[in-house]
Amino acid sequence: MQPALWHNNKNTILKLLLIVSGFVWSLYIYYPGSYSMDTWAQYTEMMTNTYSDWHSPILALVWKLLYICTGAWQSIFFFQVAWYWLFVALILMQKGISNISFIAGYLYAILFLFIAQYIMKDSHFALACGTAAIIVITDKTPTKSKLAKWIGLLLLVYAAFLRMNCIVAILPLIILYTYHYFTTKKGILVNLVAALCICILAFAGYYTTTYKVLKAERAYPEYKLELLDIAGITKLSGKDYMPQCISTYKYYSTARILQLYNPATFDDIYWPKDHSPSMIPAPDSSLAACVAHAWKHAVLSEPMLYIENRGNGFLYYLRFKKRFTNGEYHNIGIWNEPENPFHLTTTDNKFTRLINRLYYKLALTPFFDPWFWLLLNTVLCIYFFMRYYKLQHAHFYFKHGMVQLSGILFMLSQFPVYQHDRDFRYNYWNVFVFFIGAAALFVPKKQVVNPI
Repeated sequence: MQPALWHNNKNTILKLLLIVSGFVWSLYIYYPGSYSMDTWAQYTEMMTNTYSDWHSPILALVWKLLYICTGAWQSIFFFQVAWYWLFVALILMQKGISNISFIAGYLYAILFLFIAQYIMKDSHFALACGTAAIIVITDKTPTKSKLAKWIGLLLLVYAAFLRMNCIVAILPLIILYTYHYFTTKKGILVNLVAALCICILAFAGYYTTTYKVLKAERAYPEYKLELLDIAGITKLSGKDYMPQCISTYKYYSTARILQLYNPATFDDIYWPKDHSPSMIPAPDSSLAACVAHAWKHAVLSEPMLYIENRGNGFLYYLRFKKRFTNGEYHNIGIWNEPENPFHLTTTDNKFTRLINRLYYKLALTPFFDPWFWLLLNTVLCIYFFMRYYKLQHAHFYFKHGMVQLSGILFMLSQFPVYQHDRDFRYNYWNVFVFFIGAAALFVPKKQVVNPI
């Protein structure tokens, strides 16, 4: 074997060993993972085969399939950690990534290991979108890569099933996918039509799977979000837009609603911290329809106040405004809901104590603030598209620009759909988007200027 070839093979083997070591180490440090109340709700769903649409049931279904194959409820943890390190390998094993860049990326992956061990749909959404994106970016033979093509499509559909309300953020990835695999030489219009068809099929597949196949019970998650807007518009306008179906509820109190209301979240009203009875009745079909009608009336009557209320909430989401001290935000998901079926406690060992101290110090900086990641992704997006327009054949930069655009739209989409300021998990995708983009900066220019 020639010395240069042996050196390259040895280098690859060492990198793969580091990836495998990271996987094994993650299992050792974080086993059996972290599970919130929402996660345990999905565990109950998959064990009882009874689903609801409060969360997309697709994660519970994947968990169910893993459980059937392994007989172990912890299989979702092994699956998620393995997927995380596969994603890391796909990024860092790209041709042209230097050893120094590999080590820097490896440390970045370790820093965000809390994403891999937290069993939540946000982790799966980021992994699905990220893996699909890196497949498209690194695939140099789209006409021959049938397996890669269908894996990429499956991952994007899975991401849509997990968070259908974030379809606008997935759309740039779908456009990128159709452009790369189907319509490279057929023009923008054909590409957009193909992407739209995939979105429509994803919508149809989601509703068929959720309500026809899994027969999920309707929990009306939009009910709470609409009440947030109604209460906010009521507070800003001084005119009561709350419908009678809510205001006549025995525990309802207008004065207390207005006292507790914050545009960042309706949770403190919907689920009182003092464990007193909720002022809001549990939704059913008639209440959901009543509130939806009242919401439309309030928004159409006071559109500017709706935007003002949402805008204030969005500032909390970005953490330009803050409701908590830095240490009170849920920046990392290394914890377990105390009331869980296996009496699990929060992961606690030398490593978690050490890295938790680092996370605490980072919390004193903008590191966990969503606006920080939005800024990083925006800068990279502008850079990649500028490089693409300067080097017209460098489709590499176009692909990365679209990935960064996905991260930007994901965060901006929180404005009209949903916003919650306390949990960092709503920013996992942006962390991955920056990871993908930062790695691209270290790919040699000569490798990316040739057309694919």
